[in-house]
Amino acid sequence: MTKIIKAKVTPAVLSWARDLCHLSLDAAANKIGISETKLVDWEKGNGLPSVNQARILANIYKVPLISFWLDTPPSDIKVPRIRDFRKLPGNTPKDLSYNLTIGVRDATNKRELALELALNLKRQIKSFAYSFQTSTSIAKLSEEIRNILNIHWNEQKEWKEPRIAFNAIKEKIEALDALVLQYSKIDVSEFRGFSIYFKIMPIIGINRADSYAARTFSLIHEFVHLLFGESSVSNASEIDRTFDPNRKIEQICNEVAGATLVPLVEFRDALENIGGSAQEKITAISKLFGVSRETVAMRLFQTNKISSDRLNTLLSEIRSTYKSQKKVGGFVPPYQDFVSKAGKPVARLLVENLSKGHITENDFSAYSGLKIKHIDKVKSAISNLGD
Repeated sequence: MTKIIKAKVTPAVLSWARDLCHLSLDAAANKIGISETKLVDWEKGNGLPSVNQARILANIYKVPLISFWLDTPPSDIKVPRIRDFRKLPGNTPKDLSYNLTIGVRDATNKRELALELALNLKRQIKSFAYSFQTSTSIAKLSEEIRNILNIHWNEQKEWKEPRIAFNAIKEKIEALDALVLQYSKIDVSEFRGFSIYFKIMPIIGINRADSYAARTFSLIHEFVHLLFGESSVSNASEIDRTFDPNRKIEQICNEVAGATLVPLVEFRDALENIGGSAQEKITAISKLFGVSRETVAMRLFQTNKISSDRLNTLLSEIRSTYKSQKKVGGFVPPYQDFVSKAGKPVARLLVENLSKGHITENDFSAYSGLKIKHIDKVKSAISNLGD
């Protein structure tokens, strides 16, 4: 019989690692495949996991295996302090879930990696030198954002579809040396976007399970949070109209996002020049601006073109058309999945560091989670693929 080797872990570090990723005792035990009682015993020092079980714990908690042998929890692994704006009708704000906590930690890890890779190349990272007060008017903020991101109407009207609009705005934000990361396998009811403010290389996280139009809205919404110097996690929705004094900033970000994507002068011109029924006009305008029909309906309401009752009717009609539509999924190649989630700036930094000999192919594989055979495909993807 093979002897089971026990891992002489530090109980306090086990407990710290579980708390770090917001897992309850029963949820953690279930993921590990043991009883809750056994996990409690390990955290109290009344027993030890096997080496293999310790590896499983490290993988689930997303901490280095060696950390379990430290006398005290390491101080360099933590979740950023982030304001939680997630409040759906009938729900109250809650702590970040395990999946979202891991996502936020992943974002800060990718930022640290990107900064290190840029340092290897002696590349200067731009300072995020923009700051606004929440008292700034919606019109002023939206105008400033279009200037900062260099969004011109002649360019925007050529985007034609939400996917192109999303990728164009994403690249404009990345050009400021901000990271835009995408996450999958997290339901949009849990989060649509998050922002983590840093003076150097701030972060926006976007839920890839959302539609392109919704992702574009979330991009601008979270960008506004960064302009306010805020770190936050949101369920930003184009049609969120519920007044809540605790979510005033969230509602400001919503209005600014709508006004940025659908600027007033061009919106008025479209209303005058596009004919058809109300729904036909909304559909045509949404395509023209590269946004959702809900955003157009909300802009009609925000600019006093329609009443609240009429808005409710339009939104109901829009939603009714979604019932027969099915989301088409499909296999995403690993290299494309990596570039989409990590963003082209991180992928480019990895490729450049590899080409200059600062990292090895094994390093590239470890950082990206890809097999070495995919490296050449990443090189092609960073110049050819959208997200």
